[in-house]
Amino acid sequence: DDSATVPPKYLVIVNPMSGKQQAMKICQTTIKPMFDQAKISYEVFTTQHGGHAKDWASWENWPVRNESAGNIAAPERNLRQYDGIICIGGDGLLAEILQGVNSRSDSETVFEEIKFGIIGGGTSNGLAMSVLHANKEKYGVVESAFLICKGKVAKIDLSSYETASSRYTSFLTFSWGIIADVDLESEVIRCVGILRNDIWAVLRIINLRTYHGRFSYLPPSDDSLCDPADMPKLHDPVPENWITIEDKFILFWACQVSHAASNTFSSPNSSLDDGIFRVLVVRGSCSRFELIKMFLDIETGGHIEHEACEVYDCVAYRLEPLQTGSYNDLDGEEIESGVVQGHVLPSVLQFFA
Repeated sequence: DDSATVPPKYLVIVNPMSGKQQAMKICQTTIKPMFDQAKISYEVFTTQHGGHAKDWASWENWPVRNESAGNIAAPERNLRQYDGIICIGGDGLLAEILQGVNSRSDSETVFEEIKFGIIGGGTSNGLAMSVLHANKEKYGVVESAFLICKGKVAKIDLSSYETASSRYTSFLTFSWGIIADVDLESEVIRCVGILRNDIWAVLRIINLRTYHGRFSYLPPSDDSLCDPADMPKLHDPVPENWITIEDKFILFWACQVSHAASNTFSSPNSSLDDGIFRVLVVRGSCSRFELIKMFLDIETGGHIEHEACEVYDCVAYRLEPLQTGSYNDLDGEEIESGVVQGHVLPSVLQFFA
């Protein structure tokens, strides 16, 4: 029947090294049976090294597909031949794919044509948790897979960042200060899973650092939807309608979603499509005791009720570190240090939700 609907075809991308290296097991024992039962047509692509997914997503010139080749090698997989891309791994896997897409000349078309989904198989799994929270579902791989099987899609926000020599696409958080320290430095104890964050947070609070910086931001308003063409150049002064704060900071955390990790309710007032950064700031005057109390409340979102935790809503911002020795952490990955500027891209990504 020529009028019959062609079923969608998905590419399931698995990072076998994510978190405790359970992503392939999740794919084989949970996702495959559910997708088969839902009669979803799919192929599985396993990444072989760091940056593999980014390299794959960035390729635009493709050979003709050989359908008889079975498990086709990555360079022969044309991203635009799929209706959906499903990530099984941590937030870093989706981040890689988005950086790859962002480097393409047809990136806007890719975002218009292709749906994305994520099933948490990494350490933190912040986006998977945020999507499930928005859908009033408990956290788990079965619940994430169920949302994908249902096939319903919502458009969620992304953001665009630039540093001195690079551009990035983001969907989760940017951190500088203690959160970045904990996230990046704790990689040395990745083997303990998500507990690594708690262990390293204790070490960082004992050996507390402050960072001198300048934070400038554009508050949301009816006329501040932040056209990228209106963004100031990175090393030009910010416009007069931006607000600037200069101080010593312990924590700087710009959130686009509710959860930075499955057990971290970092921004309770954030939603997937509100078009806003919620920037959490803790200044250098905060005591260790107050900081400990705040961190103990992060799992429930109670940290934002503490007086020392300031929250700034904005559609664009710039952070200028005024000393050396700090990390810029975007979606759990270290990016170029130094001045960074970001703005929201509202309702850009089609996501299973």
